[in-house]
Amino acid sequence: MRKAIIVGAYGCGNKGDDAILEGMLEKLKYNYRVIVLSGKYGGIKETFGVKTIKCRMNEGFSVPVLISLVGFMVQFIYNVISTDIVIIGGGSLLHDLTPYNLPFFFMLQTITKFFRKKVYYLGVGAGPISTKRGKSRCRKYLNRADGIYIRDIPDEKLLKRIGVFNVKLIADIAFLVKTDKELSLDLLKEKNLQVGKYIVMTACEWFKSDNFWKKKSMNFDKERKVLIEGMRRIIKETGLPIVFLPTVYHDYNLAVELKKYFNKDQFIIIEHNYNCRIMASIISNSSILFGMRMHSIIFAIRAGVPFIATIYDQKVKSLLKRIDGLKYAIQFEELNSDKLNNKIRKIYDNYERISNELNKSATLLYEVVKDSIKDI
Repeated sequence: MRKAIIVGAYGCGNKGDDAILEGMLEKLKYNYRVIVLSGKYGGIKETFGVKTIKCRMNEGFSVPVLISLVGFMVQFIYNVISTDIVIIGGGSLLHDLTPYNLPFFFMLQTITKFFRKKVYYLGVGAGPISTKRGKSRCRKYLNRADGIYIRDIPDEKLLKRIGVFNVKLIADIAFLVKTDKELSLDLLKEKNLQVGKYIVMTACEWFKSDNFWKKKSMNFDKERKVLIEGMRRIIKETGLPIVFLPTVYHDYNLAVELKKYFNKDQFIIIEHNYNCRIMASIISNSSILFGMRMHSIIFAIRAGVPFIATIYDQKVKSLLKRIDGLKYAIQFEELNSDKLNNKIRKIYDNYERISNELNKSATLLYEVVKDSIKDI
């Protein structure tokens, strides 16, 4: 059997990224023995049954991380020698927001090509790529890759605009994964929740993607108040409790802050040590999703669960455009009780139709991804 190495933000505490990995493994498991680069939060080997190489690049730039890279590079080179392909992706990997991001991935590409192995960028997001050096690096290295499969339409246009031409548009790799509703039944029972009788919520503590790099110096009290008001309206209109799912480990901090404003039966936090399969199952068994995190929305689409999407990032907007789903969305800065109430009423008045539409969209995007990468 052939061998593949997968490079991405896996084992880094983000269940959305881990869902991308699951989608890749669905595609590759019959033809490849897979090795995955995994971050400090781990769980990849146990969840997916694959060999891993520890990689700390997603922890940022520091002396301990640089020291760890020596051991990582030895392992990477050792495994590349006997591999057939290296897959970089998916997720929002191609950007120049940090000085080390693009050089790291392009270094791995250079090593792989030195040993005459194939390199694919699969299901990746691109942007921002705003510096002259970042654009030049992308032109130089991406045009030498054996395939670039981009997740979003604006990202495809961006790469072509800066001179990368071997680009193919697909969709998020997580659309390849099917949800098992039974996986979460024991957990729901433990939390005294009934199937179809709760609202799932996902949110990130910096509320807009642009705030990520400066979140430690910012005060988000105003945004939290807006979110709390919206949650109270949802509970009032539906009579259902909210179940908060931390998609990324630090979302749990936001959940703890929000819980202070609700009765324990109104707001239930699912501890963040569950895996992406459980997350998808919890969403599939819910009534609706009030979601900010993109992969929670993808899980809802796949399961035909109607949602209200709170847009905090361009990638969420791009996804919704592809399924004609902006009618289910609210920009975070425009979030208020009246708009939420209107969305909730429209969902419950047209629940079956919306669910069917989402199922059709999920099938379409599943086929797009499957057919586009069949030659890897």
